[in-house]
Amino acid sequence: MKRVLGGANDLDAVHIDTKHPRGSTVTGLLLETSPRFVTVQQITGFEDDGVIVLPAKWIRTTRRSKFERCMNDVLQVLGTLHTTMYRSGLLGHSDLPGIVAHLHVSDTWPAVEVLHKNEASVYAGPITELSESTFRIYCYDAAGEWEQEYEIDYDEVFKIEIDTKYVRHFTRYMRLKATRN
Repeated sequence: MKRVLGGANDLDAVHIDTKHPRGSTVTGLLLETSPRFVTVQQITGFEDDGVIVLPAKWIRTTRRSKFERCMNDVLQVLGTLHTTMYRSGLLGHSDLPGIVAHLHVSDTWPAVEVLHKNEASVYAGPITELSESTFRIYCYDAAGEWEQEYEIDYDEVFKIEIDTKYVRHFTRYMRLKATRN
């Protein structure tokens, strides 16, 4: 993975172009690399916007140019470069099942994007069950309604979004809605 990332170090800003059929990029601070995935502190408008876990097989190219060096400099001046790495429980896992198990145990509701036959689907909600090759997630839809429980194969995971603004706000709404019903 270091070869793909051009020797990037932890907390280096990186721009990742993915192999998503409709195009997708991730920009942020590199938190961790493993042979199977990268973990990136997503940065939007020079602010923390959650963590993205991206399997290595979906990375097309990476960029660490003057633009990313400028992002590092701005974050350093703002004093946020080293304060963003607070999700240590997510780090140190060797595979996606380890990360998903951590999310399950910590009751963290992610959004999981899956690619199956070049079709993308996003599943958001609590992880309910784990196995060696799959996990189950009880999903809510974009209209704020509970759908059903889906079984997801780890091999089909395109990315996992953790604590992004969208996921954080929608999860809070759905948790409150669940306690009212």
